[in-house]
Amino acid sequence: MTIEVEHYAAILAELDAEIGALQKVREVMARKMASAGGDPNQLDPTREASSLGVTMSTVHRGVQPDSFFGLTAAEAIKKFLTMTKRPAKVKDITEALQQGGFPSKSETLYSTVFTALKRNPETFVGLGRTKGWGLKAWYGGSKTASEG
Repeated sequence: MTIEVEHYAAILAELDAEIGALQKVREVMARKMASAGGDPNQLDPTREASSLGVTMSTVHRGVQPDSFFGLTAAEAIKKFLTMTKRPAKVKDITEALQQGGFPSKSETLYSTVFTALKRNPETFVGLGRTKGWGLKAWYGGSKTASEG
């Protein structure tokens, strides 16, 4: 077996594992849909969630295509966090701003978001890598969440 074939074999094995994990997630979602009164067996397989503006990461956010249009990065981030009422990671904030029509001239919106969070400590508080960022007002205006 050549290195190239071994490489493809390893990738396919990883994909198979991911597919198995996704199938388990789908089964959980189907059970939740059924308990909410829906019939997961009557789904239209030609209709993708993304065509509805729905993704797994934005399903509960209520972000509309123009939610952040015309806002500064800091204003858009604050609006998003206010909408979700919970902390979010930079990656999730970035995805929401893109979905919400935030116009970015930056090569990477991620950098723009991260910079806005760091430059506005009066508005945002970092909660660590696992929890992301929140609004300082949620924590009694304390410097860090652990102090509030």
